[in-house]
Amino acid sequence: HTISHDLRDILSPVVTYMDYLREEYGEVLDGQMLQILGEVERQSERAIALLDDLLDLAQVGYVEASGQCVSLSHLIEEGKAELRVAGLLGSHRIEVSALPETWIPESLAYQLLVNLIRNACLYTDPQSGPIEVGCRQEGGLNIYYVRDHGLGVATEERQAIFDIFYRGQAVAQQRGTGVGLAIVRKIALRCQGDAWVEETPGGGATFCVSLPAQPPEAVAVNK
Repeated sequence: HTISHDLRDILSPVVTYMDYLREEYGEVLDGQMLQILGEVERQSERAIALLDDLLDLAQVGYVEASGQCVSLSHLIEEGKAELRVAGLLGSHRIEVSALPETWIPESLAYQLLVNLIRNACLYTDPQSGPIEVGCRQEGGLNIYYVRDHGLGVATEERQAIFDIFYRGQAVAQQRGTGVGLAIVRKIALRCQGDAWVEETPGGGATFCVSLPAQPPEAVAVNK
């Protein structure tokens, strides 16, 4: 809670300064510089939105519905652009099936999907096959998944891999913080869902997140 609060206080002036630069110097800055300012502002606003939601997560055991349906396909396109700028997308192919909209806040939905896609990009070879994003429905749950065709996750590591800072043996030498999957599971649990990993038929890992198709009743969860 404290870290999220302090980081938010740092980022808020960044957005203010971007607005000031555009208003005061927009006529003398070239198009590329204005585009850079816009991107800094956009990413800062996204970070502030995430920190606001993390502050909420730190204080309550339940995530309220966002008030409007969130298009996941739209968020994936934004996520691909972010990964491309960060140099992580490379030649990976992302194949997206039809995804039902979700009720959870947009910034949390974005974190769920982009963390899973980023994870697949980091730890799979583009030549191994496409990264597949889809959803299946079971009862009252939407089970969103990100499937790769890489090294997969050893059976004995499938539970621990969602622990914060845990790095699987197969990827321990590659870059990463061990936080992304922990964030995914934390958000899923707070939304009265869950997160787990399955084996991809033929080899690879399929990371799944279950979310209630409709906003559940506001009851506390102790996970």
